[in-house]
Order: sequence, then structure tokens, then C-alpha cells
Amino acid sequence: MEQLKIEETSLVRAKGHVLFHHRNADGWVTLAQKKTGIWKQYHYKPEELAFKLSEWLGEDVYFSQNTFYKPERRIENIRQLRAVYVDVDCYQLNYDPGWVIGKLDLEIFGEILPEPNIIIFSGRAYG
Repeated sequence: MEQLKIEETSLVRAKGHVLFHHRNADGWVTLAQKKTGIWKQYHYKPEELAFKLSEWLGEDVYFSQNTFYKPERRIENIRQLRAVYVDVDCYQLNYDPGWVIGKLDLEIFGEILPEPNIIIFSGRAYG
């Protein structure tokens, strides 16, 4: 019963993110999943993606923050830059995520890199 609640919460959060982040987008969004050690990519229009997410809950699942002209995730196919994002994977170094964000904010954002509009913690230690 508890696992179901966690999955429902994850699904609601994922749908909310997709519907907000990709609203009015007209390109393709790429979903990637690692199965038996091999990455597979699938492509959806944003309006389809929110309804397909229940099939994608679990580990090693990612979706593109930006959209593509055609269903092929390649730099030359970028359609829209929907986000300037940072994916903080500090779990392997045992750094506190709050400390990492503070350090980035003081020394990197707005100086070396533009201010991100999304900060993601996609590492395995964070839900």
C-alpha cells in the first residue's frame, strides 16, 4: 500500500512537471530508459507524454528538457530550448545538495554559466 502511494506521488509530480515545462511546445520530447544495461530512446509529442508517464516510473528513466524537430535526440535537431538546467549529481561524493547549490550560486551561476531556471537532482540518492 505504501509503495502505491509513493508511485502515485511520483506520477503526479512527473505529470505536473511535463505539463508545465512543455506546455505550448511543438517539438518532440525524448524519453530514455536503461534496460538490461542498454539505453533505449522513445519520442513523444508533449501532449502524449503526460499520458504515457505511468509506463515509465522507476529507476534509470529520463526525459529531455528541450524539444527536437524530429523524433531523434541530436544536437542538430533541437527545436526549442525549454530550460537552462543543471543536473546536480553530488551523491557519489557525499556532498550535501544544499551546500552544492549554494557554492554554485556564489561562484558559478551568473558568472561562468547563466542562471538556471531548473535545478535537478537526478542521482539515485534523491527522489
